[in-house]
Amino acid sequence: MKLLSTIGLALAGFYLLSKLSFAGNASRLNYTVSGMSLGMNGLNLVVSINLVVQNPTNQIFNVAAIVANVGLISGTPSQEQLLGNVAGFMPVTIPATSQANVPLTVTISGLSLISDIVNIFNGSAGVTAQLHITGTVNANSTLLPIDVKYQAL
Repeated sequence: MKLLSTIGLALAGFYLLSKLSFAGNASRLNYTVSGMSLGMNGLNLVVSINLVVQNPTNQIFNVAAIVANVGLISGTPSQEQLLGNVAGFMPVTIPATSQANVPLTVTISGLSLISDIVNIFNGSAGVTAQLHITGTVNANSTLLPIDVKYQAL
């Protein structure tokens, strides 16, 4: 009976160690935005973002979902304006020591907000802007934070 308890504890320890090892590797995923575009869908502005997820580890990652807020920073970070939310549930596999593109789409409604955003991205009045994506990535059933800024201009 004592032997079974010892084996059970050892297996539980190995399981926890493997989860910690995965979480350590997963935190090494790199996120960057390789481009974005603006379009219109009726009266709504559509922002298409190409998120690149880089995997420098020797482990394969299966990204099941990305849920994030997308904000626009013009001026100081305290002046960030929420553009909208993005939820991507298309699975993407990122091989070891490789990268994969994850397309994200944000639909923004509200005519005054759309006008402000278009002016910022067109460089009106010398204003620069950063796109800010913050949220959660589900990779290999582990929730990981994402925080990416992209200099739009």
